[in-house]
Amino acid sequence: DVTERMLAEGALRALTAIFDATTDYVVQLDTKGRITYMNPAARRRTGVALDAPLQHRTLEDFNPPQTLDRFISEVWPAAVATGVWVGESLVWDAERREFPVSHIVIAHRDKDGRVEYFSALMRDISAAKAAEQAVRDSEHRLRMVTDNLPVLISYLDRDLCFRFVNRTHQQCFGTEAAPQI
Repeated sequence: DVTERMLAEGALRALTAIFDATTDYVVQLDTKGRITYMNPAARRRTGVALDAPLQHRTLEDFNPPQTLDRFISEVWPAAVATGVWVGESLVWDAERREFPVSHIVIAHRDKDGRVEYFSALMRDISAAKAAEQAVRDSEHRLRMVTDNLPVLISYLDRDLCFRFVNRTHQQCFGTEAAPQI
């Protein structure tokens, strides 16, 4: 039917435009881990020219060994079993430097239920990870300073739960801060 075909082609053009415009990385692989599609953002980040063929590229070209091991032991089995895996992983950029991504892997099935191919959607979370580390570093510095002061320091929230106590306060009263939620 011509109308149905035209609608399908229009939907494919719209999807391609989305993949071409997004800053997230979109990759498709066959069941043997060979790359069959990379959107422009993924190609730029990994140093693959926009017009470069992909048939010789594999999962091993873009992922450090620990990520490959995790794919085999966790990601592929979960995606095959449930249809999707969601988590974080490390991938390589064009200079083979690792960077963290939030990662979704989708197992696509044929009409008989067999996995036909996989799609991976990734977002660079380097900035978020750096911010988390900066907060941890700051908290560590604050803890070092307050724990070495010979004064009682505590912080109570509006429900009068201790959220922070220094070592002097803890030693004097045996009080511990409530776990962070």
